Amino acid sequence: MKNNVLIGLIGDYDATVPAHQAIPIALQLAADSAAMEVKWQWIPTEEVRSVARVAAFDGLWCVPASPYRHMEGALLAIQYARESGRPFLGTCGGFQHAVIEYARNVLGWADAEHAETAPNAMRPVIAPLACTLVEAIDTVHFFPNSRIAKAYGTGEATEGYRCRYGVNPEFQAVLVSGPLRAAADDAIGEVRAVELDEHPFFVATLFQPERTALKGQLPPLVAAFVYACANNPPNKGMGTTRRSARPMPSVGRLNADLMIIRSTTQFAPTSLRQSTGAQLTHLELFDCRNTAVNPDCGTGALIKQAAGAGHGTTTGAAAV
Repeated sequence: MKNNVLIGLIGDYDATVPAHQAIPIALQLAADSAAMEVKWQWIPTEEVRSVARVAAFDGLWCVPASPYRHMEGALLAIQYARESGRPFLGTCGGFQHAVIEYARNVLGWADAEHAETAPNAMRPVIAPLACTLVEAIDTVHFFPNSRIAKAYGTGEATEGYRCRYGVNPEFQAVLVSGPLRAAADDAIGEVRAVELDEHPFFVATLFQPERTALKGQLPPLVAAFVYACANNPPNKGMGTTRRSARPMPSVGRLNADLMIIRSTTQFAPTSLRQSTGAQLTHLELFDCRNTAVNPDCGTGALIKQAAGAGHGTTTGAAAV
């Protein structure tokens, strides 16, 4: 198991997006729970023109806030994670684009599209939800023995959403018949998470599990993703049939309250910073359980973060 990991965040960073505010905090909490170092880099979708842009990372997270500026870049990153056996997490827009990538490159549906960006498409595998889930909270039911159920250590959870699009029921049966499979649904049976068989870790959720970090709570799925990144061997082109070396832990009951982490910044090495000039950032969290309500999210706690959103690093500390 590696003591430090580097995670690529695929998406177009926007400081006003609650999920983007939550992701670095979620990674900090995961680092703390595992007493390890987690570094991350935001990767704008228009920068992904070849797999070389994402090949150096231990794991890839396709983040919320689509439409992306360059949809093909997001799809290429997802394809690389799927084919190389690199741990992958997709949330919200990442879920939607994971489904599109699978439909195009595994099922052979070259015309698979997202109804938001291609409203007249013949095969919109991602279509408007019957009931939009913008700033909504709902119960998610996890399928037995799924990776996501093991991560949460329970059969259901209440999670937050900010989306209007999901899996099109017209194509759902074929899309999740394997090796991509449904891993969670809602009360009326609509797919809320998918997983890929025979892959070390390939999980995508329509909900945004990272949002719980805004309340100072460790998102179990983020912890499981970081654990998979730390345990996954270097990529050797083995494809998606490779299994992870160690079982994924159940972290649903971990105490993730983090009292205080000092804030520092430093310039990233050139190899990480490339041409962005961004900074590595340590987060500064102050007693998340007792701070004011975050008006941007409506459910979280205010978290103070040092400047520099392009890159980040978190170092695990003793559990509180």
